[in-house]
Amino acid sequence: MSVASRRWRSGSRMALAALLLTALGCAHVEGERDCARFGASRYCLQPSATRFTVTQSVEAMYRGGGQRLVVYVEAGENDMSVVGVTPFGRRMFLLRYGPSGLDASSQMSGDVGLSAEQLLAGLQLAFWPLASARAGVRGVATRLEELPESGTRRLWQGGTEIFTASCEGRRPVCRRARLSYPTLGQTLSIETVEGAPS
Repeated sequence: MSVASRRWRSGSRMALAALLLTALGCAHVEGERDCARFGASRYCLQPSATRFTVTQSVEAMYRGGGQRLVVYVEAGENDMSVVGVTPFGRRMFLLRYGPSGLDASSQMSGDVGLSAEQLLAGLQLAFWPLASARAGVRGVATRLEELPESGTRRLWQGGTEIFTASCEGRRPVCRRARLSYPTLGQTLSIETVEGAPS
């Protein structure tokens, strides 16, 4: 065997080994597209933990503005759909999340101050069962706590509160809820118009 042939085989083996390691290393990495960033912390969207359908009146307040929306949430066995419209019927967002991740047809048509991932993360952190919501929390020193007496949930990055959700009533269908993203300057005040667990 010539020197050139041995070098080619050695190079081919190295390239194949690198490709295999890359493929194996990426097999368990979650897609960043399904994670909401809150500074150094992330919340990776989780499969639906409970079935419910709800219509909510939402007042969204964010830096530079605010608006009132009607939001329809449908959580199925393994999927979640969220549609937000203005009181005049203009669609602001249509989001679908399922086993394959955030659906490519999901769209944010208007500015509500949050990305699709941040909006869905907030809904999951607020309304999913605590164990399911905690499963999506990522980041060093990032933790989700729930105060037993009030049911208020807080997402912390070290000593900084990066998300808070209060719930009057019983999750997943709260009569009233307030979702606050302090580091993003965003608050959602939610009142349930109609809905119940399925």
